[in-house]
Amino acid sequence: MKKFLVAAATAAAFCGAPVFAADMPVKASAAPYDPWTGFYVGGSVGARSSEVDWRTVTFSVGPPLLDNPASLDKTGVRIGSYVGYNWKIAPAWLAGLEADIAWGDNKKTHTPWPGTSGIFGAASGHDFVTAKLGLDGSLRGRLGVLVNPNSLVYATGGVAWQEIKTIATCDGTLPSACAAPRSESSSTIKAGWTIGGGVEAILSKNWFGRVEYRYSDFGHVSNNFGPGPSFTANVNVRTNTTLLGLAYKY
Repeated sequence: MKKFLVAAATAAAFCGAPVFAADMPVKASAAPYDPWTGFYVGGSVGARSSEVDWRTVTFSVGPPLLDNPASLDKTGVRIGSYVGYNWKIAPAWLAGLEADIAWGDNKKTHTPWPGTSGIFGAASGHDFVTAKLGLDGSLRGRLGVLVNPNSLVYATGGVAWQEIKTIATCDGTLPSACAAPRSESSSTIKAGWTIGGGVEAILSKNWFGRVEYRYSDFGHVSNNFGPGPSFTANVNVRTNTTLLGLAYKY
């Protein structure tokens, strides 16, 4: 009887072992790490080239004549920051949303007033117009393709904003158009559109570098000067931006 009980207990132990193993919780395998998906924040440095055309539309002394429109193009340094999020939408495709803000200084002065050369040509050096571009920003979508696991070629586009200041001045010294010194300015943050593209690469596990180009168009802003000798002008503004960026992905 004793031997029977020992044999029965041994058999029960062997038979119950699979049941205990089956009841043990199994740890779920972690999702594979994707170096591209997620939030990131970065900084950039580059150049912003402005294409500014100042066109005098009306002039109180007579019709706008020579040197109209006048070019006030300028290239300057641009320093900025950006933040965004990427989604892997297919094995080799990436979509994202990005916002950026930057400071640049594109300032150019022209003399005399555009369109008045045939009337006040001698006022060169006395009557001036100036266009100055300051802060800019944008909110854009991104769509890119991975040419290899660590390199992305992408297109980007969306809405952009540009700080624009226009100034018209006369110093009041003959042969200036004004009998006394006067200066009038207009400042605005103008909305427009932007489009471009670039190349981005993984430099290490969480660091990404990029080279990017964007073209932006902000239509035109108006400048009105007067009374006395007076004019109205439309100032068309476009920019070309090239930058180097370095970002950290969380």
